[in-house]
Amino acid sequence: MKYYYWLVFFAVCFMACQNSSKDTTLLKNVTGDYLGQPLPDSIPQIFAPGIINTGKFTRDITMTPDGNEIWFSICGHSFSFSTILVCKRMDGVWTKPQVAPFVKGANYKYIEPFISPDGQYLYFASDQALTVGGEPKDFDIWRCPRVEDKWGEAENIGMPVNTAGDEFFPSLTQSGTIYYTSETKGAEGLILKASATEIGFAQADTLPRSVNCGRARFNAFISPDESFLIQGVYGMPDTYGATDHYIFFRNADGQWSGAINMGDKVNSAAGTEYAATLSPDGQYLFFMSDRVQKEMPVTTPMTMVLIDELYHSGGQGLTSVYWMKSDFINDLRQNAQW
Repeated sequence: MKYYYWLVFFAVCFMACQNSSKDTTLLKNVTGDYLGQPLPDSIPQIFAPGIINTGKFTRDITMTPDGNEIWFSICGHSFSFSTILVCKRMDGVWTKPQVAPFVKGANYKYIEPFISPDGQYLYFASDQALTVGGEPKDFDIWRCPRVEDKWGEAENIGMPVNTAGDEFFPSLTQSGTIYYTSETKGAEGLILKASATEIGFAQADTLPRSVNCGRARFNAFISPDESFLIQGVYGMPDTYGATDHYIFFRNADGQWSGAINMGDKVNSAAGTEYAATLSPDGQYLFFMSDRVQKEMPVTTPMTMVLIDELYHSGGQGLTSVYWMKSDFINDLRQNAQW
């Protein structure tokens, strides 16, 4: 009889250990940099299909300098909802995407996370109310400070960057200058920048017409050294589609070049292509596009397995995040004209 009780005891202990070690938030066997994805070359690839890109409207990717956190946005059709998700590498294993801890409710929209080059702040745009439980307001830029190994409470960065209109897509340089999109003066948006001060940011300056070009422009990413800027521009004469990625170079005198289309690998006939950014080491370009990744051969049998695979991997007409090597940017610089 004693043997039986001991057998039951060890069985219970074993099951308890098994259950305690089973963390349902972890991605099984997903380790390594960039969620263990094969590194891309000069041809854009969907980033982390089935993890980051799952068939949802996906965009706006950013990472901590050590690469241990990957933040991104997902949106509903027609922007019915928008929120920010994060994957974290814990003891070498990546977690499944989780809703950002600063998200206060589904009635507020959260979008466009950006981690400063020094890793000290996580910025994002939101229409969250300034008071707990308040009604959604216009879009402002918010940020969370880094506190040891976690992020602190979100704070509205206030004036003069935020106004009574909408502000979007914060992007920061190594020196702390913030670039962002403002729709205060019209829905077509303008790209502004504001230098960092000891208490916040200085009065913003509007970038020259060479950068604020086209009929509308969206989501300007500034390189950490402020030597180039990438944004989506609508209504340009050399566009491949409705909105394309364009790059602008800044010379030693602080002058900005004219717009340079980033080419048919980054751009396509798709209508929605913007929200570019770089990996922390600058080696890879990330961007969003609603292009169709590939057409199925006529001989491919249509099955439910194929449908599920196509739908949940991205690249089938709903916006997905792509990545590729960024070294071609140096070649584009040769085309810069001031």
